Amino acid sequence: MKIATQENINLLENPQFVSGKPTKNPIATIQGVTLIKLALKAGDELPSHHVDKAAFAVLLEGKAVFPIAEKRHHMITGSFVEIPSGAEHSITAEEDSVFLVGIIGAPSEGEC
Repeated sequence: MKIATQENINLLENPQFVSGKPTKNPIATIQGVTLIKLALKAGDELPSHHVDKAAFAVLLEGKAVFPIAEKRHHMITGSFVEIPSGAEHSITAEEDSVFLVGIIGAPSEGEC
């Protein structure tokens, strides 16, 4: 995974909304945590999947539903969720949404 190397990053600057699929932009890896900016257009979904590492997501802008295992998290700007290692999860954007996702541990190709 290619990682951006910028000193000052505005996570809300130029989100790339592509209708029909989420966009993932690697931001940085800091002390074993890979940070990714994830943008979803209103009505779009990141399909159900799992990552073999613990993770977290912060909704920086928008409104979304974030099911993790058997629980549905209704997220608004500023919401935070923890994603346990191996937990099935997905995201459905109710509004154009921008997330900061952190994956703890060295990432494998295609994670998030």
